[in-house]
Amino acid sequence: MEFRFEAQGDCLTIELYGSAGVNEHLLSRGALIRELEKSPRMVIVDLSSLKEQGNPYILPHVLRVIDTIKKEVQFLGGAIWLSSFKTKVYHYLLSW
Repeated sequence: MEFRFEAQGDCLTIELYGSAGVNEHLLSRGALIRELEKSPRMVIVDLSSLKEQGNPYILPHVLRVIDTIKKEVQFLGGAIWLSSFKTKVYHYLLSW
């Protein structure tokens, strides 16, 4: 999984793209924290470019990355907004 960051004022957009590996949330944490340390008030996570794969075990890895972002943003006092997410992710997050 890779990330594109775009900052505009107090808002940071993080676009996730590619596919997620087993320990993706651990591998990506450093890059995410460096961007989030700039203390954006709003973080938009764009999931529209994630690769849809037939493997049902990929979804938990993506969700761990989202959870890492969510925890860091909330710790810094910001808000998070998910954009263009897949149906599977949407239904899981409804129960979150």
